[in-house]
Amino acid sequence: AVKGFGAAFQFASEDLRSDQEFVLAAVTANGDAFEYVNKTADIWSDKDFVLSIIGLKGDALRYATDALKSDKDVVSALCRKIGVSVHDHMTVKDMWLAVVRKTGNSLQFAPNELRKDKDVVLAAVRT
Repeated sequence: AVKGFGAAFQFASEDLRSDQEFVLAAVTANGDAFEYVNKTADIWSDKDFVLSIIGLKGDALRYATDALKSDKDVVSALCRKIGVSVHDHMTVKDMWLAVVRKTGNSLQFAPNELRKDKDVVLAAVRT
């Protein structure tokens, strides 16, 4: 039912709005369903889920754990989603620098440690 009526997701139970498979199906069907996803559920610490949801909605990364916001695969997926080139030699900090240089507001999605980093913050401010 959710595949055809993603907006109806707002009326789903809290359990369903925290279920990985159900959330991905709803957001795939209707991006507006993301508004009703449980933003504090354990799904935000699951790397596979976060990688999948970023593919649908890049700014969803804001709800992931700091550990995943610092994960090279996750940040690389964000880069691909927003059109930032990634190279094998890049560190997570390098990738975040590229992200905030493209979109300064992306700083809000960065892990706490990088939101304290002068280079990253300055790159975001200069955007």
